[in-house]
Amino acid sequence: CTSNGLRTATFNFYDDDGNLTSSNVQKCVAENNRLLSKERFDSEGNSESSTIYTYSKDFDNSDNPSRTAIAYNGSNFVSKTVTEYQKGGEIPVRESVYDENNIRRKLSQDKNSDGDFDNIQEFNEKSQLVLESSDADNDGLIDKKIAYEYDETGHIIKRLEDDNNDNVYNKITQFNYEDGTYKGMKVSVVQNP
Repeated sequence: CTSNGLRTATFNFYDDDGNLTSSNVQKCVAENNRLLSKERFDSEGNSESSTIYTYSKDFDNSDNPSRTAIAYNGSNFVSKTVTEYQKGGEIPVRESVYDENNIRRKLSQDKNSDGDFDNIQEFNEKSQLVLESSDADNDGLIDKKIAYEYDETGHIIKRLEDDNNDNVYNKITQFNYEDGTYKGMKVSVVQNP
């Protein structure tokens, strides 16, 4: 982007024999050099993926501006969203990954801008949280995992906590239901050897 207005750039990629393998098309607004979208095409011109960028209101003058990239697969289903929040010198990132049915299957967050995700949540095909992993001390390693189990009606029936990521559950909470009505819970604490 070198002048005012909407600019489009096309980048073509070729194999060793000089055959076109794919193309990238990028659009941006020149006055503030913001990328608006990019799209990838195969050699026949079919869209393989596209990404649309959105910016928070008053992005350039805000104390906490944000930018979101929404990636689509060739079938126009959302495959991933990434939101960056600028906070001082840090840029925390939030990333969501979707399956072919457009259901979010994973949400990852890097809250301290160190490049490692501090919190990862995984979801099943019913959008129920099934696993949560966290890095509490920001050393880049998962410290704690919590797994969730559900009954056929969607009620949470078990919460399993692994406090030090050794694949041994330290605390198990069972939730009891009778005819769909919550009737209490039982907590079991397991001491590690």
